[in-house]
Amino acid sequence: MGKTAVLNLALNHTSSINQDLKLFIVGQTCLTTLHPKQEVDVWVNHQYLTTWVYTPEKNDGVRTVILPKALVETSHGNLTIKFSFHQAISPAEVGYSDKRNLGMLLRFIEVVPVTPAH
Repeated sequence: MGKTAVLNLALNHTSSINQDLKLFIVGQTCLTTLHPKQEVDVWVNHQYLTTWVYTPEKNDGVRTVILPKALVETSHGNLTIKFSFHQAISPAEVGYSDKRNLGMLLRFIEVVPVTPAH
């Protein structure tokens, strides 16, 4: 497995921690012709929730995952979201000067209560 990125969120509505929540993420990963796929494991408070797969055809758009009520309650609304990148690469590996390992460009994040509309 490759590199990781961590995001800490503190939910400020105590009523929202008593139900399942849905995490919305909009972002894209660093893909090239030599690295056309990026798998991202999503962990919240040390619990694995899902793996998102990014490809050139599906490298942008909304990704979601349900945050179970028990997970949110036990942390009192404090969420540590860890993204583990299976194929994080450095643009330098494909001829560019940037030597950083790049995982995901995060454009938008939202956590909302689960409702029939979501």
